[in-house]
Amino acid sequence: MKSQQNKRNKLNCILALTICMFLACSIAVRAQDSVQTASQSVWPSISEKESGKFKFLIITDMHFIPDGAMIDHEAVLDVKKMIKKFSAEALVITGDLWNNNTDHTGQKLLERTAADFGKLSIPWIFVWGNHDDVDDNAKADAALEKAKGSLYRGSLTKGNYVVEIRDPATGKTVLNMIALDDGRAGVMNKDAVDWFSAESAKIKNGSPAPPAFLFFHIPILQYQEIVDSGLATGVKFEKVCHEGDDGSAFKEFVKAGFVKAIFVGHDHYNNYSGDLDGIKLVYARSTGFNGEGADKVRKGATLVTVDTNSGTFDIESVFPDGSSKKLEGFVTEQENGKIY
Repeated sequence: MKSQQNKRNKLNCILALTICMFLACSIAVRAQDSVQTASQSVWPSISEKESGKFKFLIITDMHFIPDGAMIDHEAVLDVKKMIKKFSAEALVITGDLWNNNTDHTGQKLLERTAADFGKLSIPWIFVWGNHDDVDDNAKADAALEKAKGSLYRGSLTKGNYVVEIRDPATGKTVLNMIALDDGRAGVMNKDAVDWFSAESAKIKNGSPAPPAFLFFHIPILQYQEIVDSGLATGVKFEKVCHEGDDGSAFKEFVKAGFVKAIFVGHDHYNNYSGDLDGIKLVYARSTGFNGEGADKVRKGATLVTVDTNSGTFDIESVFPDGSSKKLEGFVTEQENGKIY
């Protein structure tokens, strides 16, 4: 009898111990899951099609208009041709996608163009330009976030956000694409720079930061500096319209330590680049049929090919007919009506 009681006590102890171990393991797993969830990025991501390589297309200053649905549609078809011809994995729009808010048409233009880009079957990143005007910024932010293919996530961060490019094998972020909103303010502004500085600290927290490209619409003062210092390559047929930028934002970008290039639009007649303090400053080539500039600088797009293993990248101007050209020399005066 006593022996049976001892056996029952042992079984109860084993059962109790088993339950305790199970509960402890469950709590540990839940805690680990909680840590993993907390560490996951809040930003959208794109996986490279091939590990170590990433290619994207930049378009800018298309200036879609209310009564230009047909010609604007043709411009989008040209973008589609370039995406296919040059095997781009993502599209970046560096501002002035539509042209103002005439008669309160800005929201309608946004939705029309977003629908067109949603048909391209490629993820796209939108940056605000000074002509991308609407009546209600919150409504516009919401429409951009909901649009098919759109990676826009600026509704809670005043138009500033990150898109992470990840290695398909490891899931590791190998490149950050950072969009800054200087368009709605009309100049690089404190809100955008403060947000960048705060995000920069998060990016660098805990591990080596991957390289990053910055995208915004209006050039900063240093775009003139690379010209004055003889560092620019390409064509410059108008002044650098930095709209009064004081040059301080660039210091923050350099300080971050991981910014490798900046891409802007705004000045249709400029398509040049130059390196300054370890960052390549690039004027993207204007795109489409609207907006000035075609009398001197051929409309097209900018193709960026990145080796994410080495961190190196290549830039060239590309066109809907499948041709391409790299920036060479530095031209400030048009020669005998030549189109560059």
